[in-house]
Amino acid sequence: MDRRIAWKSAWSVTRLLNAKFGSPVHVPPEALLRGTLVHEWSAAYDLGMPFTEPEPIKGWCQAYKQFTYDFTPSWERIEEVTDSEELGYHGIVDRTGHL
Repeated sequence: MDRRIAWKSAWSVTRLLNAKFGSPVHVPPEALLRGTLVHEWSAAYDLGMPFTEPEPIKGWCQAYKQFTYDFTPSWERIEEVTDSEELGYHGIVDRTGHL
């Protein structure tokens, strides 16, 4: 999933949170890759798209499937881009909906 977006607002939600609470000194590259894979996989799963469970995140995939089985979420929006010049921030909302 290509996340290069021409944002209108100056601040990302991550940048705002880092300014308020500080940012991690170092995030291992494997953790960044794992997070990207989990996001891509879970969005495909929730949207009913074909997917495979990549070996490095198989446990996370199984846990998310169990979560959806246990709580039956009803997602209204998945990976929704938001960009507010008025509020001055932008980002991508993972999920909105009901449990």
